[in-house]
This record gives sequence, structure tokens and C-alpha cells, in this order.
Amino acid sequence: MKALTFAVFAALVYHVWVGMRNIWMDYVKPPGIRLGLHVFTIVWLVACLGWAVQVLWRL
Repeated sequence: MKALTFAVFAALVYHVWVGMRNIWMDYVKPPGIRLGLHVFTIVWLVACLGWAVQVLWRL
């Protein structure tokens, strides 16, 4: 059950990444700001996925 829950979290994180990437690419024109937002989004999503691992496996 933990593995299935983690797979759902991973799929959700990927889904959020695709959506946010499209928003940043459509509405933020300066490339430097867009890159910064992409990096921030990736770091935030990886941190959320790490938090999910901690919750699921009590690390």
C-alpha cells in the first residue's frame, strides 16, 4: 500500500510539474525569471515528494 501511495504522489508531482511548466512558459516572458521559477518549482516539488516519503515510511 505504501508503494502504491508513493506512486500516486509521484504521478501527482509530475502532473503538477507539467501544469506549472506550461503556466510559466505561457505567461512569464523574461527567460531569467522563467528559469528561476522553473528551478523553484522543481525544488519545491522534490521537497514535497521527500516529505511524502518521510510520512509514508516514517523516516
